[in-house]
Amino acid sequence: MGRQLHNSWSHARASTRRYVPRSWQEGIHVDQVKRSVRDAAAYDSQLAWLLEPASRDGVLEALATASGRIWRDHEARELMLVVDVGAGTTDLSLFWVAHGRPAAAHDGAEGQKAFPVMPCGSAVKQAGDTLDSLLVAELLRRADLGADTALRQRVVDDLYRSSVRQWKERLLTVGEITVKLVSDHTVRLDKAEFLELKGVRTFAEEIRNRIQALLDDVYENWADTVQDRGITLVLAGGGCDLPMIRDLGTETWKIGGRRIRGRLAKNVPDLVADELGADFAQEYPQLAVAMGGAMPMLLSEGRALKAWPGGTAPPGQLTRFRSQGL
Repeated sequence: MGRQLHNSWSHARASTRRYVPRSWQEGIHVDQVKRSVRDAAAYDSQLAWLLEPASRDGVLEALATASGRIWRDHEARELMLVVDVGAGTTDLSLFWVAHGRPAAAHDGAEGQKAFPVMPCGSAVKQAGDTLDSLLVAELLRRADLGADTALRQRVVDDLYRSSVRQWKERLLTVGEITVKLVSDHTVRLDKAEFLELKGVRTFAEEIRNRIQALLDDVYENWADTVQDRGITLVLAGGGCDLPMIRDLGTETWKIGGRRIRGRLAKNVPDLVADELGADFAQEYPQLAVAMGGAMPMLLSEGRALKAWPGGTAPPGQLTRFRSQGL
């Protein structure tokens, strides 16, 4: 099965190199899409195992997102938190990842496995759309349109039609934007001012609080295995490069009252970065679920764990007692 998956990925990679334009912003011609679908269909039989009864449960999105980025070719164990920042929600998923045969042997399996750690996950009903709304509100405030509600609504509608998300991305990457509104007002905003808005700071705090609340519900002996190595955060989704999301990798968290440092996993799997080029790698966070589920280094899902299976403390020194010889 692994060889079939690897071969299918290799063919898909070759097709992508032929058909992806220099810049994703230029768009992909429909003829290129049709040829790609036709070429991919030639290998459908190699992926028939995906439809077999044992595989009908599919692959967890969080595992598909994270697999390629935390894959290890050596024995290792780590606690992994996936933070998937979409448009409407930010999804959190917690796993213990066991790399290598000895690490997964207690489950009767070989290879690379990921075990959901109870309570397994959580979600925040705030994400990219929240920041879009905050940006629109701030542009309206700076334009000072007065009490004309019809004009205000026309400006709001135009901002969303003209893709406020692109304005947000430009603000956060370039550092400032100058927007000419449909009302002929010109508004300037820089990144530092935007990040200091009360709503933006509240958004960042809500994400941090929800992550800590998830970790508060984790069985306390997980701190034994991550005390030195920390927690690996895997960021995904269209909002994964937001500054307040990237900053999560420098936070200090707590499990069982003990302080645990965080660290960020790589942005893009080595296979994607090395083989598909910079343009494709730039789009990877939004394609991570679809691409990750088809990559040869997909982690397999183990049973959910409450306590760390290797965390049982030794009994300690035996108490002294008298003995009498024969």
